[in-house]
Amino acid sequence: GYKEFGNETAEKIMTKDIILSSPDENTQKIISLFSDYQISNVPIVSENGIEGIVSLHDLIRRAIEMNENPDLFSYIFPEREFFRLPAISLMNPPPTIVKTKDTVKKVIDIMLNENTSAVIVADDKKPLGIITKRDILFHLITFGEREKITAKINEFIKTNEAKLKPGYLFVILEELSPDQSDKRIIRCRIRFRNEKNANITGDGKDLYNVLDDCLKRFLEKINNNL
Repeated sequence: GYKEFGNETAEKIMTKDIILSSPDENTQKIISLFSDYQISNVPIVSENGIEGIVSLHDLIRRAIEMNENPDLFSYIFPEREFFRLPAISLMNPPPTIVKTKDTVKKVIDIMLNENTSAVIVADDKKPLGIITKRDILFHLITFGEREKITAKINEFIKTNEAKLKPGYLFVILEELSPDQSDKRIIRCRIRFRNEKNANITGDGKDLYNVLDDCLKRFLEKINNNL
């Protein structure tokens, strides 16, 4: 149950392939990272360690302040000031750092008490991963089912390995908040990044059915050369 989930360690639920940026990287590049990797937080790191973090919310807020269109993924004008701002002028102070063996309960307490959407997992100040609210929700939804889901996705990748190279495959599962609190809605989003790109989205009440449907439709798409 929830108690067992709270006793899980940070390393079990963190996103390991953490996407980093540098203090002098500009807004346009950070927006590209958000889009390409389907993430919402980018830690800013220099040779001195973790300097801060930029969230999608931060960029949207700054865009509004500078009278730019907040639909950042549709309108990019490299010559305009907003898109040339360095990350150091956008970032928040470094998020709290937790250790790999800290519990999920501790991570959740930090997020609630500090009103933050992410924490960095690090040992000796070296970033090893990131935990966001999305990670918490996903692992809470799938707790006890994680191994089955991971095995299903890994089997899909292994079976279709030749078709997926070169490229990056992202499978995102999340629970939505419908108007009727007694109805659970699961959303699956598949993002495939290569020279063509492909996106699949599906909603449903059953986690496995939604995942199977999205993987099936994605396979049809790649079989048709995207």
